[in-house]
Amino acid sequence: MLRHSLLVLLACILCRGSVIAQNQKTVDALNYYADFLTESVHGLTVAQILFVNYNKDLNKYVDIQSYKLNTHITNAELGTSIFNNPDINTRDDNVSAIMLSSISKNHSKILSTQTAKVFNLFVTEIVSTLNKINDLRFEVESFISNNDLENKENIYRSYELLEEASRLFEDYAQKHDQFSRRLRQEIKYEYRPVDFIFFEIHSASIAMLQDLRKENYTKVTSYLNRIEGALDNFSSQNLITSPADKSTAIELATQVQEMTTFVKNNLTAGSIPDSYKLYGKNYYLHNQLLLSYFNSISPGFVSKMNNLLKIYGDVYLKYDDRPIMYKVIYPQKMKEIETIVTKKAVTTKDRLLDLKLKIAKEAAPLEPAQTYVELEFFDPDLLDRDSISVKFNDEWILEDYRLEAEPKKFKIEVDAQVGNKVFVLAKNNGIIAPNTLGFKYRFDGKGRKRYVKKMLVVGQAYELELNYFEEKNERRK
Repeated sequence: MLRHSLLVLLACILCRGSVIAQNQKTVDALNYYADFLTESVHGLTVAQILFVNYNKDLNKYVDIQSYKLNTHITNAELGTSIFNNPDINTRDDNVSAIMLSSISKNHSKILSTQTAKVFNLFVTEIVSTLNKINDLRFEVESFISNNDLENKENIYRSYELLEEASRLFEDYAQKHDQFSRRLRQEIKYEYRPVDFIFFEIHSASIAMLQDLRKENYTKVTSYLNRIEGALDNFSSQNLITSPADKSTAIELATQVQEMTTFVKNNLTAGSIPDSYKLYGKNYYLHNQLLLSYFNSISPGFVSKMNNLLKIYGDVYLKYDDRPIMYKVIYPQKMKEIETIVTKKAVTTKDRLLDLKLKIAKEAAPLEPAQTYVELEFFDPDLLDRDSISVKFNDEWILEDYRLEAEPKKFKIEVDAQVGNKVFVLAKNNGIIAPNTLGFKYRFDGKGRKRYVKKMLVVGQAYELELNYFEEKNERRK
């Protein structure tokens, strides 16, 4: 009986050992993916600096046209790929994000076939986005260097390229969040107390960051309470006892506390530094939180969490960094450079234009005898390529028309007894959302033109019924 009990005990020990070993291999494979995400964020942070500098230089050029474009970090310094440049990584082995994309796929064989397929598809899509961002930095530099920025179309194109960078940053952020959540779902092990606390701090911080990206502040206080509650547990339970590791734990707790204090102090709009006011409060809070307290590149508390988890020697899934935002800022004088002069005059050295010269007016064309309505459509603000489609009653009179400062005019016959409907559909937001529409109308060329200004988002429509009979009675009064 004793021999049988010993054999059972030995079998249990061996069985437990094999389970732990299997978990270790599985989590090691998952950690390559986590490292891939974190190193991708590091490359993205460098790319963001590059695009911000391009943006600032373009704005200075527009505001002060004699300004010479001079981006602070050059593409030559960063090499052919930001995301495959070991010099900008924080890992001890200097393995880049692109290298980790291959390493993680190679180690995915330890995972189930379906899981490996899903994870490797995430990696492929993220690498595609990273490569587009990397290629775009060269395209922006080439376009600025090889085109005349005195031409407003070239200025437009420069800002369009920067807007594409902003879109790609958002695309990456969505894929990163989806992949990170899916990775965490693979973990089956029991969380140690310290790991559970770190998970609470990390997940609450991420939820807060996601809301800040959306300019949603309603739950920020509850996220901060969760973080501070987890931090209190970490400090009171004395989970880290080694003197060397205790120093790291104190630094971690200090950074987490400083992060919550930073967010609390800057939730009110008035405290944003002048350099960030054009970007907005959410941009400032989001990026400064990441760069000063959270991300490993700082180095923030995420790297300290991972370092402290190593001391137990057990399996654990690494905590990943999070991508910062990139937003395009437009110059103060953009409206000024987009002003279109509608008065045309010709002057030469031989014959200077005499502004006092009286020019005979051309005979005014005869107005149509039938009742008609005058319609005008134009962009009342910045010319940023807003376009619309317009239908009058059942006929489309404009389709995907780009609004200009000079009004697009129509004279259309109307039924004097019934309302006549103008239907306007916003086709795009131009360079700067939303779509701004200026619309004027009047009947039979009499009286003042009625003016309507609307701000529409893509796909939104505005409809106005013009009633000639009511307009006529109103004039008589």
